[in-house]
Amino acid sequence: MYGYMGDKYIKIYRPRSEMRFLYAGDLGDSYCFGLDQLPAKGDLLFITGGEKDVMSLAAHGFHAICFNSETTVIPTSVLMLLSYRFKHIVLLYDMDKTGLEVSAKRQEELKPFALKRLLLPLAGTKEEKDVTDYFALGHTHDDLLRLFLNHLDSLDII
Repeated sequence: MYGYMGDKYIKIYRPRSEMRFLYAGDLGDSYCFGLDQLPAKGDLLFITGGEKDVMSLAAHGFHAICFNSETTVIPTSVLMLLSYRFKHIVLLYDMDKTGLEVSAKRQEELKPFALKRLLLPLAGTKEEKDVTDYFALGHTHDDLLRLFLNHLDSLDII
Protein backbone atom coordinates (compact mmCIF):
# COMPACT_ATOMS: atom_id res chain seq x y z
CA MET A 1 0.00 0.00 0.00
CA TYR A 2 1.07 3.53 -0.72
CA GLY A 3 -0.33 6.75 0.70
CA TYR A 4 -0.12 10.10 -1.05
CA MET A 5 -0.81 12.95 1.35
CA GLY A 6 -1.74 16.54 0.69
CA ASP A 7 -2.77 19.29 3.06
CA LYS A 8 -6.42 18.22 3.10
CA TYR A 9 -6.47 14.67 1.76
CA ILE A 10 -4.88 11.26 1.58
CA LYS A 11 -5.06 9.01 -1.47
CA ILE A 12 -4.30 5.35 -0.75
CA TYR A 13 -3.16 3.05 -3.54
CA ARG A 14 -3.57 -0.70 -3.04
CA PRO A 15 -2.19 -2.28 -6.23
CA ARG A 16 -3.41 -5.83 -5.59
CA SER A 17 -6.89 -5.00 -4.30
CA GLU A 18 -10.18 -4.99 -6.14
CA MET A 19 -10.69 -1.38 -5.02
CA ARG A 20 -7.22 -0.06 -5.78
CA PHE A 21 -7.76 3.57 -4.71
CA LEU A 22 -9.27 4.91 -1.51
CA TYR A 23 -9.60 8.57 -0.59
CA ALA A 24 -10.05 10.48 2.65
CA GLY A 25 -10.46 14.21 2.98
CA ASP A 26 -10.96 16.71 0.18
CA LEU A 27 -9.05 16.29 -3.09
CA GLY A 28 -10.49 19.55 -4.38
CA ASP A 29 -11.67 20.29 -7.91
CA SER A 30 -8.29 20.12 -9.61
CA TYR A 31 -6.16 17.46 -7.91
CA CYS A 32 -2.60 17.80 -9.17
CA PHE A 33 0.08 15.70 -7.46
CA GLY A 34 3.53 17.31 -7.43
CA LEU A 35 2.36 20.83 -8.26
CA ASP A 36 3.45 22.28 -4.91
CA GLN A 37 6.97 20.89 -5.35
CA LEU A 38 7.65 22.55 -8.72
CA PRO A 39 10.12 25.41 -9.02
CA ALA A 40 8.97 28.87 -10.08
CA LYS A 41 10.55 28.35 -13.52
CA GLY A 42 12.09 25.46 -15.43
CA ASP A 43 12.89 24.06 -18.84
CA LEU A 44 11.10 20.72 -18.76
CA LEU A 45 7.95 19.45 -17.05
CA PHE A 46 6.50 15.97 -17.50
CA ILE A 47 2.82 15.21 -17.05
CA THR A 48 2.45 11.53 -16.15
CA GLY A 49 -0.41 9.18 -15.46
CA GLY A 50 0.19 8.61 -11.75
CA GLU A 51 1.88 9.54 -8.52
CA LYS A 52 4.41 6.69 -8.69
CA ASP A 53 5.75 8.01 -11.98
CA VAL A 54 5.94 11.57 -10.61
CA MET A 55 8.08 10.29 -7.75
CA SER A 56 10.28 8.18 -10.07
CA LEU A 57 10.92 11.20 -12.27
CA ALA A 58 11.66 13.40 -9.25
CA ALA A 59 14.10 10.78 -7.94
CA HIS A 60 15.90 11.01 -11.30
CA GLY A 61 16.09 14.80 -11.26
CA PHE A 62 13.06 15.74 -13.37
CA HIS A 63 10.05 17.94 -12.63
CA ALA A 64 6.72 16.12 -12.95
CA ILE A 65 3.05 16.26 -12.03
CA CYS A 66 0.00 14.08 -12.51
CA PHE A 67 -3.71 14.49 -12.24
CA ASN A 68 -5.99 11.86 -10.70
CA SER A 69 -5.42 9.44 -13.60
CA GLU A 70 -4.40 9.39 -17.26
CA THR A 71 -8.03 9.71 -18.29
CA THR A 72 -8.61 12.88 -16.24
CA VAL A 73 -9.22 15.96 -18.34
CA ILE A 74 -6.32 18.34 -17.73
CA PRO A 75 -7.61 21.71 -16.49
CA THR A 76 -6.63 24.44 -18.95
CA SER A 77 -6.31 26.89 -16.04
CA VAL A 78 -3.47 24.78 -14.61
CA LEU A 79 -1.82 24.44 -18.03
CA MET A 80 -2.05 28.17 -18.57
CA LEU A 81 -0.09 28.82 -15.39
CA LEU A 82 2.44 26.08 -16.12
CA SER A 83 3.03 27.28 -19.68
CA TYR A 84 4.40 30.55 -18.25
CA ARG A 85 6.71 28.65 -15.92
CA PHE A 86 8.10 25.87 -18.16
CA LYS A 87 9.61 26.00 -21.63
CA HIS A 88 8.53 22.44 -22.51
CA ILE A 89 5.53 20.56 -21.13
CA VAL A 90 5.55 16.89 -22.11
CA LEU A 91 2.91 14.18 -21.84
CA LEU A 92 4.63 11.01 -20.64
CA TYR A 93 1.83 8.49 -20.26
CA ASP A 94 1.94 4.71 -20.10
CA MET A 95 2.75 2.78 -23.26
CA ASP A 96 -0.31 0.55 -22.96
CA LYS A 97 -3.42 0.98 -25.12
CA THR A 98 -5.11 3.46 -22.76
CA GLY A 99 -2.00 5.59 -22.27
CA LEU A 100 -1.29 5.81 -26.00
CA GLU A 101 -4.88 6.70 -26.88
CA VAL A 102 -5.37 9.24 -24.10
CA SER A 103 -2.03 10.98 -24.61
CA ALA A 104 -2.76 11.42 -28.33
CA LYS A 105 -6.23 12.76 -27.49
CA ARG A 106 -4.89 15.18 -24.84
CA GLN A 107 -2.18 16.46 -27.17
CA GLU A 108 -4.80 17.20 -29.83
CA GLU A 109 -7.25 18.80 -27.33
CA LEU A 110 -4.53 20.99 -25.86
CA LYS A 111 -2.87 22.12 -29.11
CA PRO A 112 -2.88 25.81 -28.07
CA PHE A 113 -0.46 24.92 -25.26
CA ALA A 114 2.00 23.16 -27.63
CA LEU A 115 2.23 20.10 -25.40
CA LYS A 116 4.69 17.54 -26.60
CA ARG A 117 4.09 13.79 -26.36
CA LEU A 118 7.01 11.50 -25.62
CA LEU A 119 6.70 7.78 -26.29
CA LEU A 120 9.02 5.51 -24.33
CA PRO A 121 10.70 2.55 -26.07
CA LEU A 122 8.76 -0.01 -24.00
CA ALA A 123 6.66 -3.05 -24.91
CA GLY A 124 3.45 -1.75 -23.34
CA THR A 125 3.00 -4.88 -21.21
CA LYS A 126 2.11 -4.84 -17.52
CA GLU A 127 5.81 -5.27 -16.66
CA GLU A 128 7.06 -2.69 -19.16
CA LYS A 129 4.75 0.24 -19.70
CA ASP A 130 5.65 3.38 -17.73
CA VAL A 131 8.58 5.62 -16.87
CA THR A 132 9.09 3.79 -13.56
CA ASP A 133 9.58 0.57 -15.55
CA TYR A 134 11.89 2.47 -17.93
CA PHE A 135 14.18 3.37 -15.03
CA ALA A 136 13.85 -0.12 -13.51
CA LEU A 137 15.19 -1.54 -16.78
CA GLY A 138 18.42 0.36 -16.14
CA HIS A 139 17.81 3.56 -18.07
CA THR A 140 19.16 6.75 -16.52
CA HIS A 141 18.37 10.45 -16.27
CA ASP A 142 20.65 11.05 -19.25
CA ASP A 143 18.90 8.36 -21.31
CA LEU A 144 15.49 9.98 -20.79
CA LEU A 145 16.87 13.45 -21.45
CA ARG A 146 18.53 12.21 -24.67
CA LEU A 147 15.23 10.58 -25.74
CA PHE A 148 13.45 13.90 -25.17
CA LEU A 149 16.10 15.92 -27.03
CA ASN A 150 15.98 13.50 -29.98
CA HIS A 151 12.21 13.94 -29.99
CA LEU A 152 12.67 17.72 -30.10
CA ASP A 153 15.10 17.37 -32.99
CA SER A 154 12.55 15.29 -34.90
CA LEU A 155 10.00 18.08 -34.41
CA ASP A 156 12.49 20.72 -35.61
CA ILE A 157 11.84 22.72 -32.44
CA ILE A 158 14.64 24.00 -30.24
